[in-house]
Amino acid sequence: MVALLGAAALVTVSVLVLQADRVLAVGSALSPGLTGGAVLALVCAATLPNAVLWSCSYLVGPGFAVGSGSVVAPGAVVLGTLPGYPLLGALPSSAEPPAWAGLLIATPILSGVLAGLVAARALPAGGWARLLLVGTGAGLAAGTAVAALMTLSGGAVGPDRMQETGPLAAAGAVAVLTLALSGSAGAGAHAVLGWWRAR
Repeated sequence: MVALLGAAALVTVSVLVLQADRVLAVGSALSPGLTGGAVLALVCAATLPNAVLWSCSYLVGPGFAVGSGSVVAPGAVVLGTLPGYPLLGALPSSAEPPAWAGLLIATPILSGVLAGLVAARALPAGGWARLLLVGTGAGLAAGTAVAALMTLSGGAVGPDRMQETGPLAAAGAVAVLTLALSGSAGAGAHAVLGWWRAR
């Protein structure tokens, strides 16, 4: 879970840095003044955890919505009119995601494998079935925690179409399934390595 959230945080910060001009332009267009600008900066900082969890849903695959009928995912970007909120300036402007975006969905798989490896290594000893069970359990726990956090990060932020924002419903289920299966694979890899070394 930590690895996946860390990767999502890295993606979020990287996108904000790369799109800094657009983010600042959206903020300037609001003409908030000195005090208003400080308050706006604090609000943006307070919503960064939500942005990280939305990035997490992007990495998992289904993506997130910024208004009803919208989607931001590795396979598609569909956006309507957006409110003037600086962080939204970092969203992709093109309906065609970059070619490398699809590579990002390997992140949850690698995170699950890591969870399975760590859990399997923590066992003093055990057969294959036990290792696979522990790896699957570790991935399942991590996926469930991530799914719960993603669910809490969305919700209504305004009237009309802005009542639907945040990770898509399928993101949680995909996170649980992906991390559980890859956790099992990680534990299996640990078992294979142990067998190979013992030869």
